[in-house]
Amino acid sequence: MLSERNQDYYHDKCISLIPSFAKNVLVIGGGDNAIASRLAIRKEVSSIEVVEIDVDIVNISKKYFPKTTLSAEMISVAKLFFGFSN
Repeated sequence: MLSERNQDYYHDKCISLIPSFAKNVLVIGGGDNAIASRLAIRKEVSSIEVVEIDVDIVNISKKYFPKTTLSAEMISVAKLFFGFSN
């Protein structure tokens, strides 16, 4: 989601679908890192993998939506992968 409008509602709703006891989380299409950044502060979550097919989404998000960018301490929990496989 490349918009600041209602993004809290959208991302919080997505996160509410993840069980509170989940330790490892895979986010598909989360290049804006908003969901990953919110999950990274959960004590229960030890690993987050984000798969994004378009590197431009990540770059645009970093430039125009810096609030959703992962901080240095969050990067130790989250890994970002680009591309797709057949």
